[in-house]
Amino acid sequence: MRLLHGGRVHRSVSDHPYAFHARWTLLLTPHAVTVGGIGFSVLTCCAGCLILASLHELHGGTSVAQRTALANPMKSGFLVLWMLGGCAAPGKDRSGESEVDSAADLAVDSGVDTPEDDSGGEPDGGDTGEAEWVSPWEGSSESDRLVAADAMVEAASAFLASLDDYQRGQVQYAMDHPERSEWSNLPHAIHLREGVSFGELNEERAALGWELIRVSLSAAGLERAQAIVQMEELLWDDGDFNANPGNYFFTFFDSPSGDTPWGWQLDGHHLALNFTVVGAEVTIAPSLWGTTPKTWPSGEHAGLTPMADEEDLAFAWMASLDEAQLNLAQLNPSADPDLMAGPASSPASWPVPEGIPVTSLTPSQRTALLDWVAVYVGNMATSQAEQRMHEISESFDDVSVAWLGGTEPGSMMYYRIQGSRVLIEFDHTRTADHMHAVYRDPANEYGTDWLSKHLVEHHSHELDSVQIR
Repeated sequence: MRLLHGGRVHRSVSDHPYAFHARWTLLLTPHAVTVGGIGFSVLTCCAGCLILASLHELHGGTSVAQRTALANPMKSGFLVLWMLGGCAAPGKDRSGESEVDSAADLAVDSGVDTPEDDSGGEPDGGDTGEAEWVSPWEGSSESDRLVAADAMVEAASAFLASLDDYQRGQVQYAMDHPERSEWSNLPHAIHLREGVSFGELNEERAALGWELIRVSLSAAGLERAQAIVQMEELLWDDGDFNANPGNYFFTFFDSPSGDTPWGWQLDGHHLALNFTVVGAEVTIAPSLWGTTPKTWPSGEHAGLTPMADEEDLAFAWMASLDEAQLNLAQLNPSADPDLMAGPASSPASWPVPEGIPVTSLTPSQRTALLDWVAVYVGNMATSQAEQRMHEISESFDDVSVAWLGGTEPGSMMYYRIQGSRVLIEFDHTRTADHMHAVYRDPANEYGTDWLSKHLVEHHSHELDSVQIR
């Protein structure tokens, strides 16, 4: 099973704008498996040690995730509210367990053993000595995903119950209401939002709001969201009145339930999260993340960098390409487009896949690309992210990577990772110190695929009556 944390990937032993069919109708890792001879023996010994260590963790009564969930917390103005909501709960639960690693501690696994290649030929992808690629993402159990979904129902219900009647009326919409696709990257002063904002909540209600955010995200996702809001607070204190940390708005679509579909949204400057919950399944597509500056330069929060992995893993992956691969991936060495699948876009306007196809990558480059994708998908609760990553990996051969701009760290650049189950865009806006990124699922935006299936499975009699009339 793959575990996510801090944008990294580890192994343990154990929607486009709103589209329903007739309402609902319908961490980069360079450690691949390139081994042979003595190297294989060394890695085998290391792997054995890691397995024994992991077994020790399992029998020790606590997991690495439980002991590290409190490590290196954000020193944001919102930390108190987060702590009121609780930190990491034991087991595969509401915290979206994960393990925080430094940027240098990348995952060292590919999920396959690699025998020595005596054939003298090249395996698929052109990486001599590497075994045929096998995705390390095995998914998660439905019971684990149900625990995460139920935690969201509980936290959302508690938050809604704490609101007064007026506030509750401001945040609740039908599942098919157009408001669901009215999220934006722009500041609230430019793009007015509906719902109830943090600035309108008292301390108790704000704490319950952060608890809902916490159980809906992984530890890495929560840390990233807190860092983005913290950056807004720093900018606000510095005199930027477009960056108001109180202008993050909650809205809900239908009522939180374990039996019927529902969703909720957090929408504000540089952070827009759209959750859809259908039974045990949760998606965070579409979601948008952004920050400026890249790193806060001074004071108590000097070094705050909300989106380091989104850049660092990208540049490192590009550095792994040979000249022929780079020529395929880099469409233009200087262009700098805006997001083409960002807010208010529709699938009809999304770009066609370009760049280097996954089929032209070595096994280690494929694994590293999946770990890069996991930085975005891994923002949601861990059990949900593991399943969504499994779905992406099953159709990974249709993915391509397009790059525009420079390939050296610090360069202005844009990238797009695109396939039938994933669309990720990252863009530097005006300078390399201002960035936006979006994650989408072309096959299941806003959970539309699940909603269509739910309608057929649970409301087929309603569809029959419509056809009769």
